[in-house]
Amino acid sequence: MPGTDYKDEVILPDGPVSDATTSKNLGDPGDGNPIPVTESGYVPLGISGSENNTLPDPPRAGMLLEIFVSYITSDERTIDADSAINKAGNTRLVFDALREYIKLGSIETTVATFAWQVVSNDDVDLSSP
Repeated sequence: MPGTDYKDEVILPDGPVSDATTSKNLGDPGDGNPIPVTESGYVPLGISGSENNTLPDPPRAGMLLEIFVSYITSDERTIDADSAINKAGNTRLVFDALREYIKLGSIETTVATFAWQVVSNDDVDLSSP
């Protein structure tokens, strides 16, 4: 709509989603815990050994999630998503260097079924286990 400011909002056919901002620090969940996905935000990873997390499917469409490496002393962080995060069907994300970054948006894949979709990726290794 002309003259309307939708700053920090994702516009969907049903209108703006006001929580679609990544300005909230969701925190590093630590080894063995799921990445928090109840709201939009960012997850700064600290890696100090071989660590693993899961990425649950989002609860709704229109969310944004940024995950990046804020510090690393050794090894890597592997995150296994519950569903494919791209058309290729990748479900595994591997972070092993400082400033590796991925931005995911939540989409509706079928009626009332939601998944993460890659919006942008800076050197995060994606694969299918």
